[in-house]
Amino acid sequence: MSSVLIFSGTTEGRLLAERLAGAYVPCDVCVATEYGEAVMQPSNLIKLHIGQLDEDGMRKLYEETGCRVVVDATHPYAELVTKTIKKSLNGTGIEYLRLERENTDLTVQHVYSDATECAAALTSTEGNILLTTGSKELHLFCKDDGLKNRLYARVIPSIESLNICYDNGLSGRQIIAAQGPFSEETNIAAIKQYDIKHMVLKESGKEGGEDAKLSAAIKTGITAHVIKRPVSAVENIEPNGISDNKVTPFGMNMNSVIKRLSDILDLKLEEEKLKVDLTGIGCGNPKLLTRQAEELIKESQHIFGAKRMLETAVRLNSKAVLHESYRADEIIPELKSIQEKGGQRVCILFSGDVTFFSGGVKLYSKLKSLSFIDVTMIPGISSLSLLCSRLGVSSQDVAIISTHGVHEEVWKKEFEVKLASSDKIFFITSGAEDVSKIGTLIKASQKNVRIFLGYNLSYPDEKVWEAKAEECIEITENGLYAGLIQI
Repeated sequence: MSSVLIFSGTTEGRLLAERLAGAYVPCDVCVATEYGEAVMQPSNLIKLHIGQLDEDGMRKLYEETGCRVVVDATHPYAELVTKTIKKSLNGTGIEYLRLERENTDLTVQHVYSDATECAAALTSTEGNILLTTGSKELHLFCKDDGLKNRLYARVIPSIESLNICYDNGLSGRQIIAAQGPFSEETNIAAIKQYDIKHMVLKESGKEGGEDAKLSAAIKTGITAHVIKRPVSAVENIEPNGISDNKVTPFGMNMNSVIKRLSDILDLKLEEEKLKVDLTGIGCGNPKLLTRQAEELIKESQHIFGAKRMLETAVRLNSKAVLHESYRADEIIPELKSIQEKGGQRVCILFSGDVTFFSGGVKLYSKLKSLSFIDVTMIPGISSLSLLCSRLGVSSQDVAIISTHGVHEEVWKKEFEVKLASSDKIFFITSGAEDVSKIGTLIKASQKNVRIFLGYNLSYPDEKVWEAKAEECIEITENGLYAGLIQI
């Protein structure tokens, strides 16, 4: 017997069951189909019940399991199931929690109250249609032959779904059987492959892939048609002794459910940690982003960084919330607020490499000590690596000086010591004024050196050249400067 019974029809339901099992809390999980069973990770602490239940069947299951809490993690569009669950709990004293995915913030022009209205609107359009709403309401889009012949239906890879497609007259070429949610790139690939002009999707939230579908539609210039969530799917529970612990109009997020279960079961269940990636983005040109950094920027719901870095990020991820901030005392309170809303993914951007004269190391140390954060550092291409590669010289034996954010008397003294003892010195600066001061120090030393300067490395106006000390002194053009001195 277990204290928690989960009606699972979404990714969130599966993740909740796995979270409970990971904390050694047994639970019972109801899934409607064998496909729902197939995607569930096997565990001795998760007892699966397969098949659709009516009200009496649900009540019988409550008695068998002895559950104290029912978590409704069914699909937002499983309106009838949610109604039946609520009704079956009348008079039982069992607490009801609605676990629901966060809604997307993207705005769409073509929105419909239900599938029937959407299908009617599509009959007056032209071009192929990618239907991403599953097989349940497929018949509504297949009533009109002209509409049916333009459909490409993406459904879960189950025998039941495939049979529904065939029963409604779709040919094999019109069926895309695959498990989601799908990335923006996968959606774009489908749009191009099938010459799609219209995409039909449900208001299924970020976890359901709604934002990835909408952003793919925007980038390819096709029309998105969104079917709104049923109003009754988000109604409050009737006053019948069942606790209504909704914290948003669409139910509770994962962390809220975890907190409530901890209280009910008198257990300490860990909240979902916020994934934070401290990401080096290179010297500025998006072409020098690592593939890992690019993917993390695309996946993140929130991105922090200086204005110049956010301009790079927004080209890759137009749907993310941007925060023009890079100070720890500003970022940490924001991260806590984001985590409390559901444990999303955050990317904090740093120029160059996150470990090379960067605030990333200090921020990593502070975030690592916070229990609600899972922090990772993602390296990037540093200005040292880039300049040395431009010059074709090794960076392994280079002495390094940074004037950026360092008191002038401190870095000048350090520079003079390295100039007297090193064969190669790499320097990064705060701008032209520092280059001029370095030129003055070199001239005063009377040492025979070669000076190589890099200006706006990686940008379209990049310049790399050899300069004399006198030329360095005369530099006034603003920009990003780095240099290499060979003695």
